[in-house]
Amino acid sequence: MNNSTKRWLLPMLASAVLLLTAGRVFAQPCSIGAIANPLNIELTLSPTTGTAVLTSADIVGFYSTGPTCDPLLAYKLRFFADQALTTFKGTYSSACLGQGSSITYDCSDVNTVDIIWVAIHDGQTDANLFTCEYDASTLSEGYEVRVTIRDKTAPDAAAPANLVVSTDASVCTATALAGIDMMFVAKAVYSGTAGTYTDNCQINLNITYELTGATVVAETTGADAGVETFNKGVTTVTYRIYDTKYTPGAGPNPRVVSFTVTVNDTENPSISCPVNQVRNTDTDVCTYTAVGSEFDPLSFSDNCPGASLSYSIDGGGFVSGTTLAGTVFPGPTPGPNVTTVEWKITDAAGNMATCGPFNVTVNDVQKPTITCPANATKNTDPGVCNYTTVGNEFNPTGMTDNCGIVFSGTNPSNSEDGSDDLNGYVFPLGTTNVTWEVADANGNTMSCAFSVTVEDHEAPVAMQLPPGGPVTYQSTFNVNVAAGTCSQNVTWYRPNVDESCSPPPNPNAFATHCISDNCPLSFPEATLSEEQPIMPDLMDYPNSTFATCGTPPCDFFVDEGVTPYPYDPTNFLHAVTPVNADFPVGTTNLRYFVTDDQGNTTSIVISVTVNETELPVATCQPTLTLPLDAKGGVKITAAQVNNGSSDNCGILRMTVSPDTLSCGSASPQTLTLTVTDFNSNTKTCTTTVNIVDNLAPVVACPNNIVTAAGPMCLKNATSIAELAMTGQMNGAALTGPGQYQDNCGVTMITYLLTGPNFTGPASGAYPIPAGVNFEDGLTSVTYTFKDAKGNSTACSFNVSIEDLLPPTATCPANTTVNANTGGCIAIVNWTPPTFTDECDATPTVTSTHSPGSFFFYGPTQVTYTATDDAGNVGSCTFVVTVQDLQPPMAKCKDITVSLG
Repeated sequence: MNNSTKRWLLPMLASAVLLLTAGRVFAQPCSIGAIANPLNIELTLSPTTGTAVLTSADIVGFYSTGPTCDPLLAYKLRFFADQALTTFKGTYSSACLGQGSSITYDCSDVNTVDIIWVAIHDGQTDANLFTCEYDASTLSEGYEVRVTIRDKTAPDAAAPANLVVSTDASVCTATALAGIDMMFVAKAVYSGTAGTYTDNCQINLNITYELTGATVVAETTGADAGVETFNKGVTTVTYRIYDTKYTPGAGPNPRVVSFTVTVNDTENPSISCPVNQVRNTDTDVCTYTAVGSEFDPLSFSDNCPGASLSYSIDGGGFVSGTTLAGTVFPGPTPGPNVTTVEWKITDAAGNMATCGPFNVTVNDVQKPTITCPANATKNTDPGVCNYTTVGNEFNPTGMTDNCGIVFSGTNPSNSEDGSDDLNGYVFPLGTTNVTWEVADANGNTMSCAFSVTVEDHEAPVAMQLPPGGPVTYQSTFNVNVAAGTCSQNVTWYRPNVDESCSPPPNPNAFATHCISDNCPLSFPEATLSEEQPIMPDLMDYPNSTFATCGTPPCDFFVDEGVTPYPYDPTNFLHAVTPVNADFPVGTTNLRYFVTDDQGNTTSIVISVTVNETELPVATCQPTLTLPLDAKGGVKITAAQVNNGSSDNCGILRMTVSPDTLSCGSASPQTLTLTVTDFNSNTKTCTTTVNIVDNLAPVVACPNNIVTAAGPMCLKNATSIAELAMTGQMNGAALTGPGQYQDNCGVTMITYLLTGPNFTGPASGAYPIPAGVNFEDGLTSVTYTFKDAKGNSTACSFNVSIEDLLPPTATCPANTTVNANTGGCIAIVNWTPPTFTDECDATPTVTSTHSPGSFFFYGPTQVTYTATDDAGNVGSCTFVVTVQDLQPPMAKCKDITVSLG
């Protein structure tokens, strides 16, 4: 409680009261009875003033006095701050007029409990009461009163009006907004004006604001939301007025009011464009493609985010976009091409700004390209001394320009022609230089050059003139060899060439041929030359007269003594002078060359064919005797059969038939020898051959055999696998013992046994029969192999039969006997075993025990052992067990026992 605002209120008593009480003395002290202690009182603050007053009258109804006391009156009550009743509650005033106490409470006391002490002030006189004299002796006992203060009035408020503002300059927000704060108005004068709030207790109020929507601010203490920064858009502002000590009553707490603040963007964006731009076309295209940001706005901005860019090209509609990177600007068509560009920025509120238009000029400075053919070499066309172009072979192989070609032309031989096609152009003999030039629509040019060389490779034509003139001329000869020789002598005339065939030469001239050529001759007559003859391969005739000529072509003229061709264009005597030489078998070509000014030649051929039809002489040996080889065959060569065959021109080859014989071939056998010469003439002769087989069989004998004896100390021949022999292919190599082969095959095998240790036939045909048994000991075996021609081979080896089997016997069965009465041993008898042996009728027998021997208690093993004369040992065993079935005998002795 605020003591400055609380005071004692002493009711003013009417003077009549003063008179009634004057001089009256109360009994003292006078106590209070029938009181609740402590007394709880709740006061509610005024809805308008925010105060509450506790008076003595509020207390009187709760108390009464004792029977000796006067009735309790309000003015007699006093409020004290302590139970000792030493301090008045509040400030004591000397202005007391006999009124009772009172306490005023305000907003600071809400929800507090104030403890006061109430006592009756009887006083000795009423005058003391009126003068508020303090006389502790007149006070009754103090009683505790607890006063609780409540505030049951809710706050009230009226929201500010909705506000619409524009963003601050260059930003997308609004700040320092006025007119949206809340102002407190006292409750007594509150009228609900917008932006005001009220309550009976201002000191207990807490006001907050919260922003939602475009601007978000969490609930914050304060009465002025205008200090916040508001984003563009609609923000809802909510004020909440809290009465922190409000006891729920008629109204809400907190009181909530809301309104909106709309921030609009009315500021235009800004944008700046480049100046006019000039570019060259990109390589190989007639356009320019924007790179990066070169045509984009230099700068642009807006106070709020969300602005968008658009552009217009050549006055067209604006297209949304942030960059012109990759935009293709057309090139000159022809002449420079200008494209206008304008940029526009539009923000989210519809505010806009533009820049431009600016120009983008695209120029073409790229030269065209042209590719010429490679330098060309052509032959003259047939029959003429020039070359006529075919199709586009000499046109450019390629022409390109990024913006298109408008002109192309040529200047063959450096004289301007201007043609754009060389089809049909006639190139003369020799070299012609060709230059092509190309131009585009923007004046850029490019040229290329190459050369066309026309060469004459057409041979002149030599035409043989008809007979009838003064010259005897023959171009072909076909003769046979002279008897017994391989050649023939032929006489011929060399050709003579006159001038051109047009006009026809003089029929009385000494010419054999006229000449025609596609290009004019610089001399009236062509050049004539003679080469070595093209002759048959003389090496095919080793017996001919040309055997010494060496590797063809031979120096025919020198070898034959012919003077080389004495050609002189002014001397015609060679055409009437005969020449002769020996020509070999086959066709020999004498070639005479006619050469024009370009070195092209044609030939005049005199062909000499020498035929050879004389048969060879075939001579055979009278008879032959030939042995078969290890594989049973014989290869016969022509050299073995030939006996001096011959031919005038040499033998090419000799063959014999049949040339292979074998064991199965008939003998004697007739052979035919065929002799063929180099000209395929053939002759035959025959002879007789006798085939002989002189080779004995080849044998690999078995190794010496050692094997164990069988029953009765015998070993049957059929049970000894090592006795077997295996035949191999004729002529095959032997790979181990027990194998044989013959070039023509083995026809018979016999065996022979020697020694005392066998039974059965001692000899006979292989294999050794089952009737032969080998006995203990050594036997010699001999095999003899014969072929169809009686060639034979024998081999021997030994067969040893050994006794490897031990003697055998069956021992008695195990036996059990009782020990002798009164003893621990027994005499045991049995029938000794009999041993038998395959090779020894009486083997030596020993034993560990004999029948009738004593055997001790328990088991005892008896062993019999037999040894034959080969040292083989056999044995058998049995067990003799002596058991004790007699009970023990008990013997007692007398004893004397003394009793104590």
